Amino acid sequence: MSLRRIAAIVHKDFTGGVGKVFFILAVVVPILMTLVINVVFGRFFIEKPTLAVIDEGHSEISVKIKNLESVIIEEAEDEEQLKERVESGAIDGGLVLPRDFDEKLEQNKLPEVKVYISGESLASNRSVLKAALADLLRKEAGQELPIDIIETPLGKEADLPIKVKVIPLMIMYAILIGGCTLPAAMVIDEVERKTISAVIITPATLGELISAKAIVGFVTSFVMGIAILVMNQIFIGNVWLLVIFIMMGTFFAVELGLIIGQFSKDLTIGWTYVKFVGIFCAAPAILFFFPQVPDWVSKIFPTYYIFNPIIEISQHAAGFGEVWLDALILLLFDLFFIIFVLLGKRRMALRV
Repeated sequence: MSLRRIAAIVHKDFTGGVGKVFFILAVVVPILMTLVINVVFGRFFIEKPTLAVIDEGHSEISVKIKNLESVIIEEAEDEEQLKERVESGAIDGGLVLPRDFDEKLEQNKLPEVKVYISGESLASNRSVLKAALADLLRKEAGQELPIDIIETPLGKEADLPIKVKVIPLMIMYAILIGGCTLPAAMVIDEVERKTISAVIITPATLGELISAKAIVGFVTSFVMGIAILVMNQIFIGNVWLLVIFIMMGTFFAVELGLIIGQFSKDLTIGWTYVKFVGIFCAAPAILFFFPQVPDWVSKIFPTYYIFNPIIEISQHAAGFGEVWLDALILLLFDLFFIIFVLLGKRRMALRV
């Protein structure tokens, strides 16, 4: 297998033929969907977290906190009102600086700071809020003297906003249009134009041809999946864990695309398969809008193990310990579908 020949086929698919049409579709449509969703459900960037500050001793640091660019400062008359607003979800968090805060800093003692976090706040907002406060407070105290931050959650955890629920659906579309539709269309196009016979009499092999289609689909799908996360600013949490799940999901989508292309006689039949597979793959994201549906129904679909970890990591700050089973199941699906890709390759070889 020659990397140079694969690269040449990849370049051809990116720049011409049916691959170019579907490549544009895979890039433009997810971006337009993101813009529309953000116009309908909120502005393009997720709003900054809101914070109320109670300064019992008129500390100098309260002025610096109110000047933070990463948070929006709200008003609260006293600690009780602050707690009520946090618990009701009116604000993301509240900070209470004790009366002797500055005095303890001057005496090199450990100040105690109360931080209240709303259960209805998004994990992304909580992460920004806590990071900004911890950084500022520790800078004020000095690196050698960490401040004792007492974090108290208030209120019940609310359901995710509709905009956040739509994001997995957009990610699934970006992965499917790039990872599934693109390789399927390119393989079917090669079959319909009977160019496979011409290719395999050259030094290029059928395996190199299929590998090139897979690379085009994988690169397009992976880049757009990451782009959707970044554009919607839910790229928060364990970044590398998010990337791993996007990669595994993209690999799964590419396998589906190759299988559809290998077992389809023409583009019409292939497009029918793509639509059916698309509905099947999007089902978990659609069921996500209906919490009354039991979880086990969504877990039947392989794509559940793509979008569920993305939500858990980005919105609930889950670590590998919480999503390792999803990763294992998705990996097993990836390995299992390789069998059908190899069977499809053999079928294509017989047809040639």
